[in-house]
Amino acid sequence: MMNEAIELLSRYLQIDTTNPPGNEGRGVEFFVDIFETEKVDYKIYEAASGRKSIRAVIPGSGEKGALILLNHIDVVPAQADQWSFEPFSGEVKDGFIHGRGALDMKGQGIMELLAFLDVKRKGLAPCRDIIFLAVADEEVGGKHGVEYLLDNHPDDFKADIIGSSSLLTTTMPAQQRLEEELKKAGLKERYKTMVGGAPVTQRWANKIGADGFAENATACVRLARELLGL
Repeated sequence: MMNEAIELLSRYLQIDTTNPPGNEGRGVEFFVDIFETEKVDYKIYEAASGRKSIRAVIPGSGEKGALILLNHIDVVPAQADQWSFEPFSGEVKDGFIHGRGALDMKGQGIMELLAFLDVKRKGLAPCRDIIFLAVADEEVGGKHGVEYLLDNHPDDFKADIIGSSSLLTTTMPAQQRLEEELKKAGLKERYKTMVGGAPVTQRWANKIGADGFAENATACVRLARELLGL
């Protein structure tokens, strides 16, 4: 699987999904080819021309709410003359995979994809739907991504917990907006929410009305189990 991960990420990084303008449809086409090959059901959402997101699902028994593996397709701009290599090369060199989005967050997207496909390939029967969700427009506020999906297709994403992470203070308002959108849609009681990220604190979680705060991955798992009563 390691070689497959390297090959897929290298290819994915070669797809220019700089936002603005986004053009996330190019990334969606990348995932469509994979899901067609793997015989996985998927659905494409288009908020505006070229601004696409994709959802793939491994059906479960429905005993529990869905597990959503969420990632975003778009990346922030890269000025090639300020880079020591081509930003969209996907070059594998000296033990590293080079390219805009390798860390934020096409690398995680590929890890989530392979975890998702591993369940499918092994023929496992989960107790809940497992959803792979790659969205548009995370880098510029989410209007054509998560916000569009919540406004127009909320029934496609019935999870028990929604977790969000902010790397910078500039993206923390999106966590607050999520809480507001859930309340506006009458869904706040349906979901538990948890927040984290470098600038995020328990005080911030309390302020926006999140159900919990986790400062690292271990705490995140512990908190999720507490929120679900496991």
